[in-house]
Amino acid sequence: MPGAMLIGDSAGLLNVPKIKGTHQAMRSGMLAAEHVAATGTTLGWDAKLRGSVVMKELRKVRNIRPGFDKGLWFGLANAGWETATAGLSPWTLKNHADHSALKKISEYESPNRDWTERTLPPRDRLASVYFSATEHDEDQPIHLHVANPDICVTRCTVEYNNPCNAILPGQRLRNRR
Repeated sequence: MPGAMLIGDSAGLLNVPKIKGTHQAMRSGMLAAEHVAATGTTLGWDAKLRGSVVMKELRKVRNIRPGFDKGLWFGLANAGWETATAGLSPWTLKNHADHSALKKISEYESPNRDWTERTLPPRDRLASVYFSATEHDEDQPIHLHVANPDICVTRCTVEYNNPCNAILPGQRLRNRR
C-alpha cells in the first residue's frame, strides 16, 4: 500500500505467549512518528520496523502461535521448545491469514444436539450488556465505518451469517438506534 504504514495490532505485533501488544503498538507508533518526522515520507518504514527492538522481541516468539495450527499437543510442545531456546529455532513455521479460517454457512454441518439443553431465563441484549459490566459513554462516536453496508445485509448474511454481530455486540446495538 503506497503511502500507508501498518503499526500495532494491524501489523501483527502481538506477543502471543505474554498476551500483550499494547507496548508494541505504542513502540511501533512512536517509531512510525519518528520515521515520518525524520524522512518526511513513509518509504523505508518496513526496514525501520524490522530493525527495531519491537521485532527483536517478537522474533523470539514467532513460532508459538503457528504451532497450534497442528493441534494442541504439538502446539504445547512447540511452545515449550521455543520458550526454552528463546526462539533460536532454525526454522519459521508458516501461519495463515485470519480471514482464510472463516467458512461459509453452507460448509458447516448441523451440530449434534443429543444432550439436554439447559433452560436459562431469557435475557435481551441490553440486559446481557448490563450483566457483563461493560461501561462506555453513550455519546462515543461509532469507530467502525462499513464502506458498503449493502454487503453486510445481503452477501455477508447469506454466506457467513454476519459473524461481526457476535464479535461486536455493542457496536451492533449502537448502529440500530
